[in-house]
Amino acid sequence: LAYSLLGVPYVSGGSSPSGFDCSGFTSYLYRQYGVSLSRSSSAQAYGGESVPLASAQPGDIICYPGHVALYIGGDRLFMLLIRGKL
Repeated sequence: LAYSLLGVPYVSGGSSPSGFDCSGFTSYLYRQYGVSLSRSSSAQAYGGESVPLASAQPGDIICYPGHVALYIGGDRLFMLLIRGKL
């Protein structure tokens, strides 16, 4: 599903395929699979279980101060860039 959204623009506060910010993107993806997430990156950072990065599994949310990204495996992240596209 994440790859089908390549090219969607960054929109501050966005949470739909017309435009996403980082936490809107992760919350949208999880919602498609029936999982409800908090909307803000800080709430997502503290809403789950913390694991070492080396133990991350595809689909895990990787949190940075003020930012979240989706781990896709192979030491790769799927993330949004401000003023960019997926």
